[in-house]
Amino acid sequence: MRRPVWPQKVPQPVVLWVPEYAFTIIGREAPDFLDWRSGSVFFPTMTEGDLLPLRSDVWEGGLNTSLNKEDREARIRELESRLKLYGNTSTDRRVQDARCNWLTELAIHHHQLSKLDMSVQYLEEVIAIARTTGDRLSEGKAMSNIGLCWLFLGNPRKAIDCFNQSILIAQLALDRLAEARAIGNLGSAWSKLGEHRRAIQCFQQTLQIHQEMGDLRGAGNSLGSLGIAWAARGEYQLATSALNQRLAIARKVNDSRGEKNALNTLGQILVEQGNPRDAIDRFEQSLAIAERAGDKRGEEEAIGNIGFALTRLGNPMAALEFFHRAVGLAREIGDKDGEAVGNWQIAVTLNAIGQRAEAVTTAELALEYYEQIKHPYADGVRKQIEDWKATAG
Repeated sequence: MRRPVWPQKVPQPVVLWVPEYAFTIIGREAPDFLDWRSGSVFFPTMTEGDLLPLRSDVWEGGLNTSLNKEDREARIRELESRLKLYGNTSTDRRVQDARCNWLTELAIHHHQLSKLDMSVQYLEEVIAIARTTGDRLSEGKAMSNIGLCWLFLGNPRKAIDCFNQSILIAQLALDRLAEARAIGNLGSAWSKLGEHRRAIQCFQQTLQIHQEMGDLRGAGNSLGSLGIAWAARGEYQLATSALNQRLAIARKVNDSRGEKNALNTLGQILVEQGNPRDAIDRFEQSLAIAERAGDKRGEEEAIGNIGFALTRLGNPMAALEFFHRAVGLAREIGDKDGEAVGNWQIAVTLNAIGQRAEAVTTAELALEYYEQIKHPYADGVRKQIEDWKATAG
C-alpha cells in the first residue's frame, strides 16, 4: 500500500506492539515505514503479577524460518533474559506456564542452529516444570521434541523410547492430535532404522486419526509422510499418488509449507526415476514458494535440490553454483547441518570433475561441521576423505 493511500484505506490510528528485536528488524527492512510513525513508546518489562503466558511456536510446524542467524540469536537473548528475570522459584502457575513456553521456544531456536545438546537441556527443564504442575500435555510434547533431537543426532532407538512415552501420555489425556503427532514421529524413527513397513503403519494410523477428526491439514501431513516412506521402499507409484494428494490438500487449505515440501519430495522421486528436468521444475516451484514466504531454510533446500538434479543432467559447473548458493543461505541462518550437506555436495562434485585436492579440502570443511553437530554421517565422510587421499594421483 502506497503512503498517500494509507489514510484513505486506514483512517483509524494504528498501534504496533512488538518486542524490541522485532522493532529492530522493521527499522532495517522497512525504514521508510518506520520513519512515518508518529512516535515510539518503550515499556519496561512486565512485573510478575502482570505476566501473561506467551505462546511459543508449535514444534511440528517449525519456527519462523525467515529469521537469519543474527535475529534468531537476538530472540534467544531476549528469552534468556526473561527466564533470568523471573527465576525458577515462583509457584505462580502463569509464570510456570510462561517459562515452559519460553524454554520450548529456546529449544526450537537452538535446534534450528543445530545446537541439539542445548535443545535437549531446555526441553528437560520443560518436563521438570510440567511434572511439577501436573501438565501432562506439555510433558508429552517436550518428550516428543526430545525424541526429535535424538533422531537428528542419529539415535533412533532412544528417540523411539521418547515417542512411545509421548504416545502414552497423549492417550491418557485423550488428546488425539498429540497422539497422532507422536505416532507420526515414531514412524519417522522407524524409517531412520530402515523399518519402512512399520513406518508406513504409523503414518496410516495418523492419517486415520486426522480423517476421523476432520483435520484436513493433518491428513495432508500424514499423506506426505506416507509418500516419503513409500519412496524409501522404491514404491514410486504409491509415493507419487500420496504426495499428489498431499499437494492438492496443501493448496486447498493454503498450507504453503506443505505445498513446498510435497513439491520437493516429488522432485526427488523424479530424480531417482531418471527425470531430472521435470524434477527441476518441481524444485523451482518450491523455491518460488519459499522466496515469497521469506523462508530461507526452504530456499536453501530447494536450491540444493536443483544443484543435485543438475549433476544428474551432467552439468556439474551449474550444479556447483547452486550448491554454493545453498551453503551461503545455510551460513546466513546458522544452519550447520545445511553447511555440512552443501559443502559435501560441492566436494563430491569437485571430485567427479577431477579436482581431487579441492574436493578433499571442501570435504574436510563438511566433516568439521558434521562433527560439530555430532551428525551420524561424520564417520562416512571421514572414511571417504581417507580413500580420496589414499588414491590421489
